[in-house]
Amino acid sequence: MHKTITAHIIVRNEEKWIWFSIMSVIDFMDQLLIYDTGSTDQTVEIIKEIQKNYRDKVIFEEKGTVCREEFVRLRREQVERTQTDYFLVVDGDEIHYREEMEHMRQAIETENVECGIFPFIASAGDVYHYRDPKKELYTFDGKTGAMELRLVSMHIPGVTCGGDNDTTDGYYDGNGVYIVPENGFRTYWSEDFYLHMSYMLRSSSVKKDAEIKWPGNRINKLKTQSTWDYKCPKDFKYPEVFYLERPDMVEDPWKKQPFGIRSILQMVKVVVMFFRR
Repeated sequence: MHKTITAHIIVRNEEKWIWFSIMSVIDFMDQLLIYDTGSTDQTVEIIKEIQKNYRDKVIFEEKGTVCREEFVRLRREQVERTQTDYFLVVDGDEIHYREEMEHMRQAIETENVECGIFPFIASAGDVYHYRDPKKELYTFDGKTGAMELRLVSMHIPGVTCGGDNDTTDGYYDGNGVYIVPENGFRTYWSEDFYLHMSYMLRSSSVKKDAEIKWPGNRINKLKTQSTWDYKCPKDFKYPEVFYLERPDMVEDPWKKQPFGIRSILQMVKVVVMFFRR
């Protein structure tokens, strides 16, 4: 029997990468449930442009600005509205590969998985550079590194989002058990990585990026830690979506960060952070 899957997407001020994020997964989803939480850039316009060609697949709603607890409740609402076998959490700065999605689809069709862990590479500065994966400290079943839980089965009894006092946007079963591999949930460990733009400018300006306090604590992402560690090799494989024809309002992903601009941007970011405290 064909297994179905819904993408859960919640965004705010993601105009630089949201088109690539959505379009990288849309062919592999049965439905996309997308919420915007108060974007002031072109994020909403870009999503609506996509929706024109996928009206039967994309459900898009503008929810307005939310606090941390309200954000968790929106995640829970998405779970409650999901009628498919699985959901895949997709952030507006996560860009996936076709082979990665194909392998995931194969796994949910042939294996009785309850959750899925996906590794990532964090681009920084521009798409030609990236952070050392060892700096990412996500831990699952004793393994630590650049990886996140993104796939959850709707067949887990009582599956929901939100820990104590709605301050944790993790996923739990009906008994309050955190859905992670170490708690005995059958896990798909993806061997394919996706690109994560968390440490790059995601809106039209540093100021609009700094508007985001939750989710993602983006102000902290604008610290000097956003500098890159390595340059991508010449044969690095980029997501296929980078090569697709895109609307004029979507920025060129291949835009390079000029030499020396990194230090200047870091100083600007620190100043912006100081005045937003």
